[in-house]
Amino acid sequence: MLAPGTNDVQKIAYANVPFSTFGVSRDTYDENYQYSAGVKWDTGPAHLSLDANYSKSTNTLYYAELDLAAVAPRIDQDITTTVPTMKITGLNLNDINSYTIGSMTYNQNNYKGELKALRGDVSFDITSDFLKSMDFGVRVADRTTDFSPIRFFQTKGGSATPYAGLFIANPLNDMFNGSTNIDQNFLVADFNKLRDDFNGVRTQLGITVAPAVTPLGVYSIHEKTYAGYAMAKFKVDSGLRVDGNIGVRVIKTSLQVVGNRAVFVQQPNGSFLQTGFAPVNVDTDYVTALPSANVRFKLTDELQLRLAASQVITRPNFGQLAPTLTLVPGAQTGSSGNPDLSPLKADQLDASLEYYFSPTGSIYAAAFYRKVQDFIQSSSRGQETIDGIVYQITRPANSGNGKIKGFEVGGQTFFDFLPGLLSGFGVQANYTFVDSNTTTSFAGLSAPLSNLSKNSFNVSGIYEKGPVSARVAYNWRDKFLTGITAGGSTLGNYPVYRKPYGWLDASLNVDITKQITFTLEGSNLLRAKTDTYFDVPTRRGNWEQDDIQVMAGVRFTL
Repeated sequence: MLAPGTNDVQKIAYANVPFSTFGVSRDTYDENYQYSAGVKWDTGPAHLSLDANYSKSTNTLYYAELDLAAVAPRIDQDITTTVPTMKITGLNLNDINSYTIGSMTYNQNNYKGELKALRGDVSFDITSDFLKSMDFGVRVADRTTDFSPIRFFQTKGGSATPYAGLFIANPLNDMFNGSTNIDQNFLVADFNKLRDDFNGVRTQLGITVAPAVTPLGVYSIHEKTYAGYAMAKFKVDSGLRVDGNIGVRVIKTSLQVVGNRAVFVQQPNGSFLQTGFAPVNVDTDYVTALPSANVRFKLTDELQLRLAASQVITRPNFGQLAPTLTLVPGAQTGSSGNPDLSPLKADQLDASLEYYFSPTGSIYAAAFYRKVQDFIQSSSRGQETIDGIVYQITRPANSGNGKIKGFEVGGQTFFDFLPGLLSGFGVQANYTFVDSNTTTSFAGLSAPLSNLSKNSFNVSGIYEKGPVSARVAYNWRDKFLTGITAGGSTLGNYPVYRKPYGWLDASLNVDITKQITFTLEGSNLLRAKTDTYFDVPTRRGNWEQDDIQVMAGVRFTL
C-alpha cells in the first residue's frame, strides 16, 4: 500500500528476508578531576584578577555484541500506525535451531584529555560623564586529547544450536511501553556473559582472533588558544538614559590533528568502497578579531530597549574533528569526524524591548538576525563498503553560508500578591520563531540549519519560598533537521527531520541547612517519542522513545 498521491510504501510484505537479532552490552567509565585557583586585588580605581585551571579526564567505552542470523519466510510491515507493526511468520523465533551464528563485535574506546588554562583580567574605573571603565584581559589555554581504540570483528557462521547456552529469550519485551505490534519474543545473546566474560564467549565459539589495539584508529588532537580583549563601558544618566559596552576580542588558535583516516573510492553505481587508510596530519593556525557592542536605552523606569551587534566563532569540538571510524556492524551504521572542519563564523544582530510591570514580573519581545558561514552539518553519502559490509556512515561537514532570523516573546511573574506560602508560586513562558536556510555539502540542495525548529515554546511553573525551590517545565519544538542522507543516483539526497515533540522536566531543591541541599530531578516525564523521517512524513525513518530519568542527590557547600 502506498501513501495517497505518492510512491511511498506504507504497508508491504517481504519474502525470504535475511535478518539478525543482536545482544549488546554497553558500559562507560569516566574519571574527571578539576583544580582551580584564583586571586583578586582591588587597589584604588584598578581591579585585578588571576585564575588558573587544570582539568584531566579519562573516558572508556566498552561495547560488546553477538548476533544471531536467520531468514524469515515472510515479514509484514505497516508504518501507518503511531508505532510501526512488523510481524515475522513461518519461523519460530524462540527456537535456537532457527538461527545461525552471526557476527561478533568488541569496541573499546579509550580517551584521555587534559586542559591547562590561565586567565588575567584588569578593570580601570574612570570618572567621567560618559566613559565609566576600561577592561582588559588575556587567556591562554592548552587542550589535548588522545584516543586509543581496541577493535574486534569476526563472523562465525554455522548453526547456533551447539551454543544454545550463550543465548536467552529477549528480556526487554516492553518496547514503547507495550504499545507496538513488533515481534519482541526472540532469542538474543546473553549480554551479561558478553559483559563479564567476552573472551570466554569468543573462545567457546572457537574464534581464535582476539581484540587488539588498532594502530590505524589511534589519534591525538592538540589545541592552543591565545585570547585578549579590550572593552569600554559607558553610561549616561541625564536626558535619555543609556548604558552599554563596546569592545573587541582577538583569538589566535593553533590546532593539530594527527592520526589516520579511511580512504574510499567511488564505484560506478555511486557507492563507496574502502581501499585502505591514509595518514592525517592537519596543522592549522588562524587569528580572529571579534568586535561587539551592547547598548541599553532606559526609555522609562519600566521600559527599556536593548540593541546588540557582534561577531562570534564556534570552533569544532574534538569529537567532530576526530578522524577515526566507529562502526556498528550489526546495525550497519557508523560515524566519523572530520579533521578538515573550519570554525563556524557568525555576524549577529539583536534587539529587544522589555517591560517590567512589577518587581518580579516582566514581558519582552526580541528580534534577531544571524549571518553564518561554515555551519557544521551532519550528513551521510550513501552506501560505504568496509570488509564486505555495507554501512551508512555519518560525518560532519561545513555546509556553507546561511541565514537565521526570527523573534521571541515571553515573560515571567510571581504571584507575590497571594498570602503566605502561596506567594512563592510563579510562571515563565516564551515562544520563539526561527527561519533559517543554508547551502549544504550536496550540490543543489539547501536546507534549514541543523537542530533549529521553526516554532518552539516553553512554559514553566515555579515555586520559590524559603528553603524550597521547585520547577516544572514543558518544552515543545517543531520539526527540525538532523542531517542529510545520500540515496545515490536513484533516490537522490534527502534531508532527515525529527518530528515535533514535547518534553516535560521537573526539579526540587530543599535547603536542609545553609550548607546542605537536597536535590531531586526528573527528566522526560512524558516519555517523549522523537521519530525521524526523510524529507516528507510518509518516508519514515526511526521510531525512538527515551525513558524517564530520575536523579536524587545531596549538595554540600563549605
